[in-house]
Amino acid sequence: MEKTMEKIKPVKITENFYQLGTPFFPVYLSIGDDAMLMEGGTGGAFNLVLDQLKEIGVEEERIKYIALTHSHSDHIGLVPHLMPRWEHTKLVGTEKAAELLRNEKVLEGFYDMDAFISQRLKEIGETNDLAPKSEGFQFEIDMIVDEGDKIDLGKGIFWNIYRIGGHSPCQIAFFEDSEDNLVVGDAAGLYFPKVDKFWPEYFVSLEQYCTSLKRMSELPGKRTALSHFGVIDGDSKTFLQNSLKATEAYHNEMLERTKNGEDPDIIANEKARWILTNHNYMTFEITEQMCKLLIKRSQKDADKEGLFA
Repeated sequence: MEKTMEKIKPVKITENFYQLGTPFFPVYLSIGDDAMLMEGGTGGAFNLVLDQLKEIGVEEERIKYIALTHSHSDHIGLVPHLMPRWEHTKLVGTEKAAELLRNEKVLEGFYDMDAFISQRLKEIGETNDLAPKSEGFQFEIDMIVDEGDKIDLGKGIFWNIYRIGGHSPCQIAFFEDSEDNLVVGDAAGLYFPKVDKFWPEYFVSLEQYCTSLKRMSELPGKRTALSHFGVIDGDSKTFLQNSLKATEAYHNEMLERTKNGEDPDIIANEKARWILTNHNYMTFEITEQMCKLLIKRSQKDADKEGLFA
């Protein structure tokens, strides 16, 4: 049974930084002379985000950029709906993101995934909409960025770009030092604020993931904007160090349990069930597959030293 929707309000984080979208699929709005959306969101939040922009009083014509932290299908859902509407807007991402988004195999499951998420948001009352149809739209990165680049929005709002690895081959982080906002995407894993627990997400490489956490913790962020569940207030260094500790514990658990003869499939099944007690936006099958992948990544780096130091 679908729940009655209560309109989700935009959240003012700082004077020039807002959280839009839904709690599990937030997008962020940075405002200078120009404005920029950060994260690609989900298609089911299309009308919601437009309404939130109106509530803040930011004209759509003012948004000059949509910046992707990475190109996973649950983080690009707004793109094929907003970009045809916003011809004045540039889609920002890395060369690797551009390459992935031109790959037909990568895009094959995108619409099905976005439709599933949109249906889920409607069922739990976070939106009244399904994802608008946009078949045939090509994801084209208009502005390729890399380590050391900056995006200048005017009024002293500069976003510095950092290449970070481990979660996705195209992941980047953004830091804005006038307000000390740090946007990390999924690079710190999936954090569940209600229970203060992390699920690490080192899908590409555990070693790169740990290096990225340590590197980002050197930035003087006063808050950390995540790809899921929004902004975590407080010292970014402490939050990211806690993520690293949780990653170490998860990695050691995977190694110890498989070393003791437990079936990796049973471990993955257990972990997937735990994850989905803390959120209900993904299918069990996909979550279980990701848990199996983490076991393989831990086994691959089992003999690496200094991962967490």
